[in-house]
Amino acid sequence: MKKNKNRLGYIVSGFSEKPCCYAFLFFVCYLSFFSSTVLAEGPAYLTKIETLLKSDKAPEGIVFEIINRNVLFLNWAMPEVAKQSERLRKKFPDLDIAVVSHGREMFALTAVKQSENLNLKTQVDSLVSQQIPVYVCGTYAERKGVSDAEFPENIRVAAEGPSQIKDYINLGYTHILLNMN
Repeated sequence: MKKNKNRLGYIVSGFSEKPCCYAFLFFVCYLSFFSSTVLAEGPAYLTKIETLLKSDKAPEGIVFEIINRNVLFLNWAMPEVAKQSERLRKKFPDLDIAVVSHGREMFALTAVKQSENLNLKTQVDSLVSQQIPVYVCGTYAERKGVSDAEFPENIRVAAEGPSQIKDYINLGYTHILLNMN
């Protein structure tokens, strides 16, 4: 096979320059699209909160939905809920807020796991003391062999996490999803 040098000095054997350029251009476009998609989804919850904060009318309430495959996700999500709740209540002091966790992360809320993660326990206790109930999904817990009794008293076990969220939405609550898979 004859080896030729292209105008950049790279050896090309049997392929024209154009298909390589098209493949490279496709790759760059793909990466640009993918990264912009990820960036757009990441702060979506913040955009929703900013919109609420710009409004003069308080929402009926807020329901934070937390779902993630990582049991450590609550180490980020609970402080974020606390921070955003504080911002919202600064503008709307009587705002009702609830949290529903219904992915693998919810198992970090069992009494045993909270005793191993005092920062998370403190965060949950703080939310509950501010009249922000924290729910987990009883159906998912049961499927994974975790009984309601394994969650401490300050954690409310809903029959189904998604149904609990839907109930809040039906009451007029604004749904805010925290999910960074």
